Amino acid sequence: AWLLRRTDGVVCISPETARWYKVHTPARRTMAFPIIRDERQFCPDKKEIADAAAGYVRRYRLEGCRVALFVGRLVGLKNIHLLLRRFSEQVRSDDGGAPMRLVIVGSGEEEENLRSLADELGIGAETVFAGAYSGDALMAWYRTAAFLVLPSRTEAFGAVVNEALLSGCPALVSDRAGARSIVTPQNGRTFDPDDSDAFRDVMAEA
Repeated sequence: AWLLRRTDGVVCISPETARWYKVHTPARRTMAFPIIRDERQFCPDKKEIADAAAGYVRRYRLEGCRVALFVGRLVGLKNIHLLLRRFSEQVRSDDGGAPMRLVIVGSGEEEENLRSLADELGIGAETVFAGAYSGDALMAWYRTAAFLVLPSRTEAFGAVVNEALLSGCPALVSDRAGARSIVTPQNGRTFDPDDSDAFRDVMAEA
């Protein structure tokens, strides 16, 4: 507040954030300026990415599967425990369609706890802990998935949502993440991460 009273204005990455600062802080002026990147550097269809994606499908036996993808640090605020529980419900209520898999890309302090929970829920065989990836190797994972899930209880933005959408992968995004601003009914859904029923319904729809 001390700083905002002494600045000419605040530049935000979305109109929603700019409105929040205008209403809830002493900022004298707010403006929205979106994140801009050179999309020419991003080519999800290049051969290296396609080949890596095909390799993941073979290695983890994902051929013909419906794949839900999580990408991020394996820490508490990412809410992966709830994701595992909701995914296990989908597996148990499977309608006999294509097999379901949950791929978790990332590493962190919660990994062993998450592995144990997956086994406890009976979805150890349906859950892939792939480890951490970056660059083209990460982009290839988006090509394998039916949708990305970001269930964080708090998330400043969530660059993985932008990456997924650029790759043509729909995204289910927590309404606590700043990246909800780029999710539309055409490319994904948002949900309240504290409302487990809403999360379950969004997962079932996806």
